[in-house]
Amino acid sequence: MKKTTVIILVILFLFACSSVVVQSGHIQIWPGKLWITINEWPSEDEDVKYPTIQVTNPQSQAINVSTKTDNPAAADLTGDYSYIPDLSWVSTIPEMLYLLPGESGEFRVVIKVPEDEQSSHFNEKWLTLVTVYSRDEKIPGSFNIQTEIGVKLFIKTPEGVVAEIQPIHVLLFFFILLVIVYLAYSSTKKKKSSEAIFYFKKKKGGGPGNNRP
Repeated sequence: MKKTTVIILVILFLFACSSVVVQSGHIQIWPGKLWITINEWPSEDEDVKYPTIQVTNPQSQAINVSTKTDNPAAADLTGDYSYIPDLSWVSTIPEMLYLLPGESGEFRVVIKVPEDEQSSHFNEKWLTLVTVYSRDEKIPGSFNIQTEIGVKLFIKTPEGVVAEIQPIHVLLFFFILLVIVYLAYSSTKKKKSSEAIFYFKKKKGGGPGNNRP
């Protein structure tokens, strides 16, 4: 019975961890982490549908919620993840949300790596933060930051382009190799044949003392 109770508690704990909503003061966000795998580099004007960050306003007054991209602490760079080369490559759409009390909205993550940089960043893993922050509207024109929550983005760039070896290329390689071997063999055989004929003629003619009048 005790064993069954422990198992149930562990399952409930794991479920709670997987569905946690991050909350800090004036806003709630979900999820706290995002894993993004870029299968191939898109063009700069291509609209790629990356994951979204959901934000909820649990307050009794309206708030503006914005985002900014930050580097995580060095201690968070686990495994083979590194800082993103340029923070401007990550942004959100929209840049700001106006949320009424109890209202929810979404920020869509946008990753734009310049085309002239893409070839230098295959097979890389980046860790960056999208920091969500809010301010209330009690004082018109104020911009007092009330809350900041960071969403970790684990980004994998495309794998390096590996040229595929076509069957015709393999056949062409062996054909050229066969021709080279044949020519080398023919050349060696011809050389040996010439040497044999020369030796036979020399032997048949004899030395200078054996010449007939």
